[in-house]
Amino acid sequence: MPPNADPLTPLVHPLQWRMNDLIGTAMALRLEQAGKSGVIYSVLYDAYWPGGTKNTACLKNVIGLLTEVASVGSRLRSTSIPTSCWRAGGRARPITARRPTSPTPGRAAAWRLRDIVDYELIAGNSLLETCSSYRADLLRTFWQMGRNAVAQGQQEGPFAYVIPPDQHDATRRPPPRWWTMLREHGLEAQRARAPRSPPRTAARSRKAAWCSRRPALPARSWSR
Repeated sequence: MPPNADPLTPLVHPLQWRMNDLIGTAMALRLEQAGKSGVIYSVLYDAYWPGGTKNTACLKNVIGLLTEVASVGSRLRSTSIPTSCWRAGGRARPITARRPTSPTPGRAAAWRLRDIVDYELIAGNSLLETCSSYRADLLRTFWQMGRNAVAQGQQEGPFAYVIPPDQHDATRRPPPRWWTMLREHGLEAQRARAPRSPPRTAARSRKAAWCSRRPALPARSWSR
């Protein structure tokens, strides 16, 4: 569970990680109070890889959290977690004693669906409790991150991307799939009149451009 392991992506506002830590620490506290052992954080799952759903959420100023539990039928054979299960960055991280990331290592016991449900219910209820207790702080923090993002976007690049037309699905039929995905995520997409890099005027407007090798066409936007 959160907080995440190193490394952290530099593309995300630092306040995002502070909120992530706040919620994850509260979850761990409630699980510990309920006598649930083996709770681990800041291990294995980093906050750098952009492919995870929790990480793509963070890139949009949305809190992204991951809680994961062992599968049904697993058996904790000892008070240590096998090193093969906890490798990050090529380094084994055995949990064999009390550590800041795991004050209570897992106990030897059978693992049932009931256990999974209990852990997830406690974590989920803790999330609701934290959001309710820190409602004003969280809302103010989201506002602050959004304000900073707008200011940064007005002063720093990139302001636009030129995407070549030789994508695997670019010319099959309009609109291309990647074009539709850009628009669904709130980005502006236009087709360039001729092959070129985005001029200063296009960069200022922060419009995504599609540079086409076909004959020049009027700039347009496809609609569904």
